[in-house]
Amino acid sequence: MTLPLDQAAEKYFTPPDEEQVAERNEKFDRMARFSGMPLATSETLLLMKFLPGPGTKTAYAAALAFVGEPEHHFLTFVGEPGRGKTHLALGIGWHWLAQDKGTVKYWQVSELLDAMRAEFDKPPETETGAPLPGQFELAKGVSLLILDDLGVEKTSEWVAD
Repeated sequence: MTLPLDQAAEKYFTPPDEEQVAERNEKFDRMARFSGMPLATSETLLLMKFLPGPGTKTAYAAALAFVGEPEHHFLTFVGEPGRGKTHLALGIGWHWLAQDKGTVKYWQVSELLDAMRAEFDKPPETETGAPLPGQFELAKGVSLLILDDLGVEKTSEWVAD
């Protein structure tokens, strides 16, 4: 028996109610804030808006494969400034959040090193003195970690160690 399309849709698909949509949106917003990805990029730096040019087609294909295949665990983009590495990385991050694949954390490497250095000297703690996880611990526990501008940071004695 074949059902007309509208009856089949009603039978097999129940659209989310307003409460479910609100919960999903709230979760996405919370995850987006935690991610550290620039919120202004959530509409612009998407994979589908990347225009691969000469020399970037392979990177774009790798980004698409990365979000499509759960067995990929590591992806590195290397290239000259302005080639789209950050666009692709943030595109992967926004896709990851939109597909509810887990937590994302975006770091400019120089900022992560600054946070780690500050926490090394004085670990974060609650008002009662109980230890809190630092930024490095938080970064270790996410599903997708995006490190931007790796190798661009100024090398100090602390970074070299």
